[in-house]
Amino acid sequence: MITLSVSGLQDWRECPRKWAILHYFRKEIEPSKEVMVGQVIHKTLPLAKDFSGSVEVFLNRVASSLETIGLRKSERKALIQALSAVNWPAFMANKETEKYFSRRIGDVLFHGYVDCLDQKMIWEWKTTRRNDVPRQAHVEQAEIYAEILGYPEARLVYFNWRTGQATAYRVVPEQSHIEEIQLVGSQIADALKKGTFARGLSCASCKAIKYCATMDF
Repeated sequence: MITLSVSGLQDWRECPRKWAILHYFRKEIEPSKEVMVGQVIHKTLPLAKDFSGSVEVFLNRVASSLETIGLRKSERKALIQALSAVNWPAFMANKETEKYFSRRIGDVLFHGYVDCLDQKMIWEWKTTRRNDVPRQAHVEQAEIYAEILGYPEARLVYFNWRTGQATAYRVVPEQSHIEEIQLVGSQIADALKKGTFARGLSCASCKAIKYCATMDF
């Protein structure tokens, strides 16, 4: 059975070799600054659910964590400003965070982590310094999670560490992704059987390209 996630689906679509490098051979690539900021937020925000102090003290702890990854003072200040738009301890009450799920879809085991959910809604947190949001990859992620978990809609919440703004977008699944998930699972199984993976068209911007020349595909 093929195990697949949203990132795996998107990586395969972009370049089968990239999928093999990251998800089969499990090579590591250096994360971007945006990814590192997101990792800190995803590790820290769930703590708000059980935090008994003030929101200000909690956000100061977030700021300290951000300093360890080299975020400039102005960027930390902007991100804390954006995060301050939400009363986190109150918002997190009666919600699950970092919820793992797995579902069998044909011959594919599809899995992932949902940032936050309750009985009515899914929320996905995103940190960015860009203005071109919502990004299509994030919309697709929210659509897939809502479809697989049986939710009518989801929310994408962006915290901008350049402008200091928090913006939420409503995502309603407009098309099913089940067929593509099954198709990609079949393509991956076939590639694994043959031991060959096609090269995509975005090599110049691919951070996994350094492995292409040294690995036997």
